[in-house]
Amino acid sequence: MNFLEELASEYYDHQGYFVKNNERVEIGKRGGYKTEMDVIAYHPTKKELIHLEATSEATHWEDKKRKDGKVDSGTKSRIKKKFNIAKRNYKKLFDFDFEHLKEIAIAGYGKGSNKSLGDIELKTIPQFKGEVLEYVRKFNNSSVRVIPEKYPLLRTIQEMIDVF
Repeated sequence: MNFLEELASEYYDHQGYFVKNNERVEIGKRGGYKTEMDVIAYHPTKKELIHLEATSEATHWEDKKRKDGKVDSGTKSRIKKKFNIAKRNYKKLFDFDFEHLKEIAIAGYGKGSNKSLGDIELKTIPQFKGEVLEYVRKFNNSSVRVIPEKYPLLRTIQEMIDVF
């Protein structure tokens, strides 16, 4: 699990979601799995399922055609493929009712995001980190509101806020 996946897991778990990581999906024709879902978060009260894919790859966004005619898949194609495979399997994998589905992709280092992936919400890495930072800041006004130690990344962020 990479840093972004771990951060997202702690972020949603702390908000009351049940979180599962690296859920393998759909067995391939020659064995193995076609993909894995990075982070799945379910909130029973909201009946909301969040599927989050996080990548810190610094590769190109769009597909690129090579001189030999083959195509190098860009980040956009790889993300869309993972969500498409997962979408076919949500009901098979999760035996509970959910009314709301949010698909979120975290990718890229730009300051803003003008890229579209249809129904998939796209956030840049700085945007997601900023969202988490604002969430953690809410807990810095009282010693009673210390983030528990079972969330080491969120707690580190909280401690760093106090320093700066």
